[in-house]
Amino acid sequence: MENQKRLRASTLQQFAAFASLILMVILFSILSPYFFSYDNLITVIKQTSVIGIIAIGVTFVIITGGIDLSLGSVVAVSGVVAGFTLAAGAPNIIGILVGAMIGLLCGVISGFLVAFGDLPAFIATLGMMMSARGMSLVLTKGRPVYLAQNKTFNLVYNYDLFKVIPLPVIYLVIIAVLAHFILKRTAIGRYVFATGSNEEAAR
Repeated sequence: MENQKRLRASTLQQFAAFASLILMVILFSILSPYFFSYDNLITVIKQTSVIGIIAIGVTFVIITGGIDLSLGSVVAVSGVVAGFTLAAGAPNIIGILVGAMIGLLCGVISGFLVAFGDLPAFIATLGMMMSARGMSLVLTKGRPVYLAQNKTFNLVYNYDLFKVIPLPVIYLVIIAVLAHFILKRTAIGRYVFATGSNEEAAR
């Protein structure tokens, strides 16, 4: 009986979230005639694809029973550093690698504090969030980072496959399939689930 109540509550929550989304779409379509325009839909798809890629990464953390509050701020500081690197005239690959290394460094620091410093993930990533956000503001002085016309960026981000499907959507699908394969078909994935289920038993 208790399990049935929990199942109903869970189903109701999922339905409520989906119903809220439908209501928001209907509301925005009424308030703005441009909501369902092609340009607006493409913009929304591109932005949500980037967020989706980031969400896939943090999914691994959540499955292990952890949490990462620093995600948005780390993405920001990585992007800022990559932007400054490209603005200084560095090749695109160097800018990408520098930004990725900054993100990796932030993740290593947070992971070290949690694994070896015995800090709760909430506290460690909260501190990293504030540090990364502060670093971003100091570097940019609160202003956007402007880049000259970058053909590679336009190709990677703004190109539409068959003039219909934005490339970021393709990236999202590929990364999602890869993440699913890792979680379901590899020893690493099983270890991730085992850690979330019982950390001591997974050691």
